[in-house]
Amino acid sequence: MPRDVSSRKNPFTSSPELLQESARHFADHCDSCHGNDGGGATEMGGNLFPRTPDMRLDSTQKLSDGELYYLIHNGVRWQSAVISQ
Repeated sequence: MPRDVSSRKNPFTSSPELLQESARHFADHCDSCHGNDGGGATEMGGNLFPRTPDMRLDSTQKLSDGELYYLIHNGVRWQSAVISQ
């Protein structure tokens, strides 16, 4: 992650419409790995490397707006944890 990311501000202004759109986006694109509760204990999330983070933990909750936006926007490079033999 680039160094300046942590000082960046959230590019969006919160509104009821944005929160509703965000919830729909999470349901469509995120909860298959992160789970509806953000814990990451899903069938798909359990088979990824690096492991799907528990978004409820302090280490995730303490990320800055810029860090969160960067991760959501750019994603995390992952590989399947299943190794063919």
